[in-house]
Amino acid sequence: MNYLSLRTALLCLFFLAITLFLVPPAAAQSASDGFAPNPNNLVRQIIVQPDGKILICGDFTMVAGIPRNRIARLNPDGSLDVPFNPNANSSVMTMALQPDGKIVVGGTFDSIGGQTRVRLARLEPVNGSADSWVPTTNPTGQVYAMALQPDGKVIVGGSFTTIGGQTRGRLARIDGTTGAPDSWNPNPNNFVYALAVQPDGRILVGGEYTTIGGQVRNRLARLDNTIGLADTFNPNITHTSTVARVNTLALQADGKILVGGQFTNVGVHGRNRIARLDSSGGVDGFNPNADQVVMAIAVQTDGKVIVGGGFSNIGGQTRIRLARLDAVTGLADSLSPGPDDIVLSLALQPDNKILVGGAFIHLGGQTRPDLARLHPDGVVDRTLDSIPIDGTVHAAAVQPDGKIIIVGEFTTVGGVPRSRIARLNRDGSLDTGFTADADGVVNAVALQNDGKILVGGIFTVVGGQSRNHLARLDSVTGATDPSFAPSPDDIVVTVAVEPSGKILIGGAFFNVDGQPRGNIARLDAATGALEPFSPMLDNYISSIAIQPDGKILVGGDFTSVNGLPRQRIARLDPVTGAPDSFSPNVNGIVDSIALQRDGKILIGGGFYYVNGQYRSFIARLDPATGEPDSFVANADDYVWTITPQADGKILVGGRFTTIGGQPRNRFARLDAATGTPDSFDPNVNSDVLTARLLPDGKILLGGQFTSVGGQTRERLARIANDTAVRQNLTVTQSSVNWTLDGAGSQFTRAIFERSTDNGTTWTTLGESSPAAAGFGKSAAKLAPQATGYTLSGLNLPTSQNLLIRARGDQTEIAAETVRSVFLFAPTAASVSIGGRVLTNDGAGLKGAVVVLTDSNGNSRTVRSSGFGNYRFADVEAGKTYSISVQSKRFRFDPQIVNVLDELTDVDLRAFEPF
Repeated sequence: MNYLSLRTALLCLFFLAITLFLVPPAAAQSASDGFAPNPNNLVRQIIVQPDGKILICGDFTMVAGIPRNRIARLNPDGSLDVPFNPNANSSVMTMALQPDGKIVVGGTFDSIGGQTRVRLARLEPVNGSADSWVPTTNPTGQVYAMALQPDGKVIVGGSFTTIGGQTRGRLARIDGTTGAPDSWNPNPNNFVYALAVQPDGRILVGGEYTTIGGQVRNRLARLDNTIGLADTFNPNITHTSTVARVNTLALQADGKILVGGQFTNVGVHGRNRIARLDSSGGVDGFNPNADQVVMAIAVQTDGKVIVGGGFSNIGGQTRIRLARLDAVTGLADSLSPGPDDIVLSLALQPDNKILVGGAFIHLGGQTRPDLARLHPDGVVDRTLDSIPIDGTVHAAAVQPDGKIIIVGEFTTVGGVPRSRIARLNRDGSLDTGFTADADGVVNAVALQNDGKILVGGIFTVVGGQSRNHLARLDSVTGATDPSFAPSPDDIVVTVAVEPSGKILIGGAFFNVDGQPRGNIARLDAATGALEPFSPMLDNYISSIAIQPDGKILVGGDFTSVNGLPRQRIARLDPVTGAPDSFSPNVNGIVDSIALQRDGKILIGGGFYYVNGQYRSFIARLDPATGEPDSFVANADDYVWTITPQADGKILVGGRFTTIGGQPRNRFARLDAATGTPDSFDPNVNSDVLTARLLPDGKILLGGQFTSVGGQTRERLARIANDTAVRQNLTVTQSSVNWTLDGAGSQFTRAIFERSTDNGTTWTTLGESSPAAAGFGKSAAKLAPQATGYTLSGLNLPTSQNLLIRARGDQTEIAAETVRSVFLFAPTAASVSIGGRVLTNDGAGLKGAVVVLTDSNGNSRTVRSSGFGNYRFADVEAGKTYSISVQSKRFRFDPQIVNVLDELTDVDLRAFEPF
């Protein structure tokens, strides 16, 4: 048979005219996926909300070409959140986000949110209107800084001298309910610019003052949170030639304090504009030595330190106004976007991107007035522009550095010869250093654990080397691996890499390396040598998926496996290759298989019925019985690709123009329960053959199309996701939990590692399969639908800095996150347990009775505070406890916790109201 392309040939095999009730189409998703909100004046502060939306404040009056006065909120893709419009009449200098989603703001305004609010206000989270909280305040000066206490009280600093009719010189604490200042009155003698609340409740205050809390303290002090007295912490920050100032503070995981501003000395030690202090106020060896002012500091999850300001040299390197420093040495790494004016604010997203605000117009070679988003390597988040590709893109893979490998039927990319294999840089430009031309169609690409690239197809030559239908390429240059040549005798359609590293190939071949194999084979990861695994299928395989238990799902056009009837889908034993009892009867080709975290199996292809039930082109199967479940998303034409998001929603690409009862051209996002498309609508004008969910939530599409969202995109497009990636990595001495939500990927497994030498070497801790529910979700403050990976039974070292890395891997994409942790050894045998009591909608529940019961039946109770916070102190470690909630309004299930160390995020969420 002459295979031009198996997938292209199959397009005409199935077509049926079916009538669907149409509803008005959703708004098309733009193919412009870059982040460019373009405010027209200073951005002074940035906050990333838990849902991924981005709050900005400053001096601007326009955002994205739409009037927005001094405060705005952006969607995760950078578009304006239109309903939110507080409309301040003067500068908003500072913000703080409450746990209930309300936003406390301070500045120079006297009108905001449609109300008279002088210098301070609290805004509703939906539309930005001012709520009833009116600090009877009306500060006589300005508010420059604020911080929230766990009990809901608001600490504000600035240039004011009275608040609420009471004398409060430049620093005050305000009741979160009444708005009245309490008795806490440290009374610094000059302006306050920076605030931070330590985990123990003590309050760090930075500014220009020389006395505070009844003590002489130059520019930085730590205050008791009850009476406001300064403790013995006394760094004594000064400047040799001008007035010293502390502009910014940041806390590390180990409790150390990063300080930035305009100073030259900390105590007797020379420290230019940035320093790190221990809990006593003494400096350590961290000495980046900035040559001009530092305005903002943010600590990455891996412990590295992002610094912004007005400097041109820091960390021993030329770094213009923005740099990233090693947490140990203080040396600057390669991040160097070089904004052309001062940086005033920084924020970090859960996907590790960096938000930068200030007074600049350009950075990283791009125009980004006052606000920009950077990838972790410092590259500006910009649109993947259309690059002319003269033939179909069949598959794509994304390397850990963000580079994109595409394979298919093309012969030129961007006008440059590239036969069927090419690599693009993150911005869409051709990677000219990577060449791996093939002489025939390439159908599949996969990444090995060591980064090497596997390609399969119809070719006989790759990179000038004889390679029949399967080859392995160098991850940097694309050169063909001379030691890997398994030589299947016919087309390879799909390639998958098992957790062990072994390689599975599927297609329409009968021999591999001269030995009989019936359309599927397993190869050694290093040599490509054939493994004994040898199931015999009577027709081709077009899809492979590997379950967490190691069993192998295969789909295609076969009707038997090892002589046993299996209609287009089967599940194979990972050792023997024998099919198990899983035997759905699918009446047409299965071209795509995807696994949900709950074990259910999504299939797409050219079928109409599964086990006699009408399921056109897409279905979801019970993993035990193979029966289709209640998910009905019937499409009117072929489904080529299926990808579940971490939040359970399902990305589907193909040839269809309706799916789930609604018009959607070739690509849709479906509700996990019903199969109904949501409003996300990229509107693609021809077949989508591959869709890859990128680590930052963007979606990479490949196929036969030339237009996406009304914009020219020739066979490859990257579209912004209107849902953010939300993730968290939480660590205790005994466990690690990685949770992904929103537009994050669902990985079949996560690998956990640790480093005790700042990332030079890594030791594997173990791996975990995904779970749909569990204690880890609460600990990470993510929604119950998030995907979690938990590794327990650990004994991690305490009292030292560690890096913990979580890596999720799939055949076509890899992602990782790193967190710097410092595990404090419990003192004596007592620890604390705390968190929040939440309604079923996630709001804090005040006044609920929380009961802690040990295994002997002994109980203690506390009531939750205004934001639902609760805490039990002096809990005996090493025991198992039940935590329950008594409420007249909501039902709660008790949580069982095994207490080995401090638990600060045991959130108690109602499952339904009474």
